[in-house]
Amino acid sequence: MKTTSLLHLYLHLNLIIYIEALTGSCVLIPCSFHIPPEWDEYLEETVKGIWKRGFKGGETVFDSSVSGQENQIQGHITGDLLQKNCTTVLYYVKPEWVDHLFFRVEGLNSLRYSFDPPVYITVKDSPAKPQITPEKVRVKEGDTVSLSCSAPAPCPILPPTLTWTPRLNDSVSVTELQEKEDKTKYVSSVLNFTASYLHHNKEMSCSAVYSLQVDSSEKTSQNSFILDVQYPPKNTFVSVSPAGSLLEGHSVTLNCSSKANPAVKNYSWYIVTESGNKTVGSGQELIFNVSRDGGQYYCGAQNEHGTENSAMVVLHCVTVLNMVNTVVSEHDFFCSDPPRISPPWSCNRTAAEISCCCESRGNPSPTIEWRLSDQVLANSTDRVVVEERLGTTGLRSSITMRQKQGDTHVLFCLSRNPLGSFGVHVYIPPSESDSGKARHICVFCHEEHQISILCNITIFILLW
Repeated sequence: MKTTSLLHLYLHLNLIIYIEALTGSCVLIPCSFHIPPEWDEYLEETVKGIWKRGFKGGETVFDSSVSGQENQIQGHITGDLLQKNCTTVLYYVKPEWVDHLFFRVEGLNSLRYSFDPPVYITVKDSPAKPQITPEKVRVKEGDTVSLSCSAPAPCPILPPTLTWTPRLNDSVSVTELQEKEDKTKYVSSVLNFTASYLHHNKEMSCSAVYSLQVDSSEKTSQNSFILDVQYPPKNTFVSVSPAGSLLEGHSVTLNCSSKANPAVKNYSWYIVTESGNKTVGSGQELIFNVSRDGGQYYCGAQNEHGTENSAMVVLHCVTVLNMVNTVVSEHDFFCSDPPRISPPWSCNRTAAEISCCCESRGNPSPTIEWRLSDQVLANSTDRVVVEERLGTTGLRSSITMRQKQGDTHVLFCLSRNPLGSFGVHVYIPPSESDSGKARHICVFCHEEHQISILCNITIFILLW
């Protein structure tokens, strides 16, 4: 006959001492026991497992030898007691189950023993949050990222379903029910994706949905974190202010904006010249007084991961019509100017023809027409009118006429655009038959409501 002290040396229980269960679900209790080898013969088909509440001699809440409503707690020993496996699943978990449970094995023979330690069952109304690894993610754009989400499955017959949001055009691998070293169960899901700057600051969430035995209802838990994606400057652009019309010689501010992580460290400003691109400033803003020549400007943004240049802004002059701090990609900003005919305007006469030239500038680009006695002179068999564009704001017009136009002394050059008009009378030199005559050379310049007349008297003196 073995003494009690010897039995304590050989009889022991392998058991998790703390298990968290979910109200309305089932709970798995991993369990195995050990007895002296010579007692193995007492493990017969009639052996049963018993769970007692509170203390070793406490109330029996489950007996594997009975079924149905005879047990206070419904359950099933899934392990094989003949193999010393006392793993048990208890069904329909209730909040009042919170207590210590002691396992006892009994046979029709002398094998009757209550084991230590007990398992402590705690009951939660909400499931635990799933675990995401790694807990913090800092990656570079273009890196391949793998995230793992795992959630406990205290009820192995109703494991939770895991869902990632957002999906990010990813590849998701969901594993089956798995077992930890302590014999408890869990499920896991792996999310694989390629990091993009569009993912930066996105909240990634993993949700675990638990189906309950009671009422076929569900309970959900969720865990989330913020993605930190490092990337070079993106969407770099230039905005122009102030609002409204800008006048030549007045101040204009160009602002460079860009998205980057980490934030942009250096901003640079460039102007495009015939000899190449030239650096004209640094910092997020470029402030200067606009000249008539304007220029083509762009900015560059830089951080530790790279550089990006904006599209070009073309400033011909300083008027932004109907635009308020407008963001531009490649745009022209023009002066609003009525036309101006620039001297010298002139005519030449030969024996066969008369040639005259007139040049005007304005914005929008002006038109030029030639007139003789209020008649518009167009191309014909006796006249040729040729026009040449001078950049975006200028026009040069020349007219050539045959001498049969007769005694023509003055042509009228008229230039127009939507903002106004400007005209000059152009004097034609006299023919040889007119030499020796006094001639009044007058130029009439009229601009909308203003007329200017400049007159000189030319006297030809013949010497013998």
